[in-house]
Amino acid sequence: MLTLITESIVNSMTLSGRPLLDTRPDQLIFVDRVDEMSRIRTALNQGLNCLVVGERGSGKTSLVRALMFQARQQAGPADQPSPELLYVRGAGAENASELLARAADALARHLGDPPTDRSHGGPAEVSQNGPAGMSHGGPSGMSHSSVSGQIAELGERVGKDRELSSAGHVVVALDDAPSGPGNALFGVLRDELWSIDLRWLVTVATDECGALTRPPADAFFESQVELGPLPVGVSVEILRRRMTDPSERLLEEAAAIGGGNPRRLLDVVREFDGGSSKWSEFSAAANERRQALVRLGRSAKLLASELEALGGASASDDRLLSRMGWTRARAVQVLGELEEANLVTAISEKTGQGRPRKVYKVVSPAQFLQRGLGARGQGPAA
Repeated sequence: MLTLITESIVNSMTLSGRPLLDTRPDQLIFVDRVDEMSRIRTALNQGLNCLVVGERGSGKTSLVRALMFQARQQAGPADQPSPELLYVRGAGAENASELLARAADALARHLGDPPTDRSHGGPAEVSQNGPAGMSHGGPSGMSHSSVSGQIAELGERVGKDRELSSAGHVVVALDDAPSGPGNALFGVLRDELWSIDLRWLVTVATDECGALTRPPADAFFESQVELGPLPVGVSVEILRRRMTDPSERLLEEAAAIGGGNPRRLLDVVREFDGGSSKWSEFSAAANERRQALVRLGRSAKLLASELEALGGASASDDRLLSRMGWTRARAVQVLGELEEANLVTAISEKTGQGRPRKVYKVVSPAQFLQRGLGARGQGPAA
């Protein structure tokens, strides 16, 4: 990867938390996860389906885009061509049929074919008596016959691609797969997918992984790669490539506050809008916040970590309770302790009928600093 960036490029970059794209300007600021990417490439070159698991904000989308960019730049030997990745967004898909439709459209674009007209019924048809996971109200909401037709269509396009191309086989890169539709696709429809000889690279959030890979879907993925927290040195390099002349102290302390999560790392620096002379106060507030969590005990610290990973949750959130192994009453108790210590904010959200639910989010270092200033009468509390 390139390590030098011109001053004009650096000054045009922002600290946006958006995923990086498979474009040259974005790849100039991508910091390679060398080991993880090598393992993914190995799996794909061996013709294996690969699942990438990581916390929200860990950089799954940026990693997939980097693989796509690098594959275009690094043509392999004629007898061992590298697979080409076709990007498919999984977020928002309501059923396995919709995931299949998105994959088919991506393959159609790759081949230069028009996308299939799906405006007249067809693949999203509902059956009351389909196999488990396929009936109305299940994770897919579709009939087995209609999705089998979609898979057959996908297989025809794969066959056409192999006839027309001397390059490596294509791989569907399904990013941010939703757990319910994903489990229906790779579990209920597993054998049908295997029959068309199409390989998949799938990314999923850590809190969705268990539901996505519930058997028999677990057997579909022969390789699994986990994106753990980034080392401090890598976090420092992410900021160095995006900032103009930052101090080493700022880089190292921001990396420590970010805790190895790229999104959280960029959030920390983005919300700090003062000059370098004010960084010490901001950093001290982050340390005070960390110490306040330690004083509340292990349960509060673990709960705060899960809230950050989920981007906020209510005391009755099944994802939160499952990850913590708690009852709702226990979650309410510890959330109350965090709220009393000014370590979380709570807002009411109306979701359909019934009473609004309180959604809790961990306060950021800047919010914690403002609350401290407000308590001392030096400024408004956030």
